[in-house]
Amino acid sequence: MDTYTAAFVTVAVVLAIEVILSGTFSSVYFRFGLPVYTKRISTTDRALPAFEARIEQESSGGLMSPFVFRRLSPTEVAFRERAFGFRLFSYTPVMHGLVRLVPEEGAAYIIGWLNWFVAVFSISVIFFVVTMSFDSMFLAFLGGLILLIYLVQSRRYRGVGQRIWPRAV
Repeated sequence: MDTYTAAFVTVAVVLAIEVILSGTFSSVYFRFGLPVYTKRISTTDRALPAFEARIEQESSGGLMSPFVFRRLSPTEVAFRERAFGFRLFSYTPVMHGLVRLVPEEGAAYIIGWLNWFVAVFSISVIFFVVTMSFDSMFLAFLGGLILLIYLVQSRRYRGVGQRIWPRAV
């Protein structure tokens, strides 16, 4: 197998694994990774309020994919955008999220973990650009697109924290 085929197969395998782990709300997938977004919220809550159904409902009427939540423990709720469905503005997410309450710190955290597919795909694109002498403008375009999606998602993730703790954010 040549290098380019191996890179393509790697990207496809990582995408398939990530779709399965995200779709099944694997606790390992949503608890660990490379954090690319973190928001600390001061709170006196000792338990996470029941917010999942309300925020899913609130986000379902918008232009973007609604959020889907799954409680992993009394202090952790995983979330991501709904995988399928037509929306006016749609994108491939850069991150998946976790709401983590840490009562002993008097804080909660909204964490965005980098999606594996984005990391592997980006590395593969850089590899192709370097080895095949593509125009570096393509790399700049891809980087700008990923940054734009990150900015959209980080704003939406901040909104999750604001909806859970409106007075604290």
